[in-house]
Amino acid sequence: DGSTENPNQIIQSFQNQLNITYFHFQENIGSKNLVEHWHRCLDLVQQENWIIFHCDDDVLSPNAIEIFYANLPSINQNNCAVAKFPRVLIDENGNVLTTKIKSPIIEKTTDFFIKRINGEVKTSLSECIFYKSKVQSIKFKNFPLAWYSDVLAILEFSEFKTIYTLNEAELFFRTSSINIGSNSQLHEIKNKATFFFFEYILNNYYSKFSIKQLQIILSNWEKTVLNHRSNLYYWRKLSLFYLKKGFFYNYLLFLKRFLKSIIK
Repeated sequence: DGSTENPNQIIQSFQNQLNITYFHFQENIGSKNLVEHWHRCLDLVQQENWIIFHCDDDVLSPNAIEIFYANLPSINQNNCAVAKFPRVLIDENGNVLTTKIKSPIIEKTTDFFIKRINGEVKTSLSECIFYKSKVQSIKFKNFPLAWYSDVLAILEFSEFKTIYTLNEAELFFRTSSINIGSNSQLHEIKNKATFFFFEYILNNYYSKFSIKQLQIILSNWEKTVLNHRSNLYYWRKLSLFYLKKGFFYNYLLFLKRFLKSIIK
């Protein structure tokens, strides 16, 4: 994606062991529209059935691909279109910052999603392996900064069924000052993306969640409105949703919190 790094020496050292195709995009589209860059990478995939969108600063454990293929019969048997590795944080120098948190091998994606928005687990695009045909037919949704686009991908590409966790390996996610998540100057854009993400989830997949799960999702959607309470568009969209669904009590509580935040 317009990189100034030259990987030819590394590629050539493995050319007799691995079938590698390297494509250098001259235009750095990812800095403007990350989802568009993912899609143009998808267009280059040929006969492979499973694909991973691996971010350039993250690291898979040496056994990751071996573990995936060892579990592939079970993945197919359970009709899982999404597999993922547990995530371990590393810093800019590769020092490990967190321990691996294992998940159930087979887990409902809605349960995983609730844990994700509750902060019990973290996830990123690099740790997921997707069944290609699902990605091609559904595609990534384009939220600002691709914020939550990866989370929605897990839900939609799995068709809200199950996800298969490869606990015997891991993805080392590199955190640094240049990460989007660490950039406080992007707070308003990330909040906007989060608002549109929850709006999309509730408008399109409301019936996929239990009442308890919906309350958690709605609570998180409310936070995006309260974080940007000067934008009445956010308030109006959430208010209309509450009234449309008949959640009058929830709406009154939200209205009370909203007015209280304005008075402050």
